[in-house]
Amino acid sequence: MAIEPILRARDLWKSFGQGDLLTEVIRGISVSFQPGEFTAIVGPSGSGKSTLLYMLGALERPTGGSITIAGEEIADLGDVALARLRNRTLGFIFQFHFLLAEFSARENVAMPLVIHGGVPMADALARADALLARVELGDKLRSRPGQLSGGQAQRVAVARALIADPRIVFCDEPTGSLDTHSAEQVYRLLRDLNQERGQTIIVVTHERSFADRCDRIIRLVDGMIESDVWQK
Repeated sequence: MAIEPILRARDLWKSFGQGDLLTEVIRGISVSFQPGEFTAIVGPSGSGKSTLLYMLGALERPTGGSITIAGEEIADLGDVALARLRNRTLGFIFQFHFLLAEFSARENVAMPLVIHGGVPMADALARADALLARVELGDKLRSRPGQLSGGQAQRVAVARALIADPRIVFCDEPTGSLDTHSAEQVYRLLRDLNQERGQTIIVVTHERSFADRCDRIIRLVDGMIESDVWQK
């Protein structure tokens, strides 16, 4: 029996502007993702990679087409229900970590559970501590972002994205601002957690060395899928 995709997009379009200034950024993309995939989205600058990622992650609404996440058609959801779906089902990692400077690493990681999950702070901090230990930052629990290296801060951001155990993790250039060693640590961490937890991970990246180690590479050109290749 075929496995139902965890994420499906049909005939997606996204435009910005209007009239003579209208720009079609995404043009008729249909794509689906199975549970447990580790997929890279690549392509030249301006090809629509990040725009597609934000639509798939319900951060941007498409101009046309439909997106189904974990069985829910997101066009049918209001803003509150859509936010609830994102908080319950999705995790996000960006090129820049966006950690809150006034809070410690453990507090940054725990925050989504407290704010969106209603988990008591003590319980959320205990889960954050365990996850930070898993990402080899058990000795940095009380460090603030300004006391962390770029690679360490990005690993805190990874832990924050994973704290609610999302079914899908979206990553927009997660290693783009890191040195080679730190980038490798982040890749390895994402791959290990993908294999251990079976989470679907979708990564926009310019780095071919990262993409080549993903299970699948989707290449965009001019807002359309030029190729979609499974690597194993």
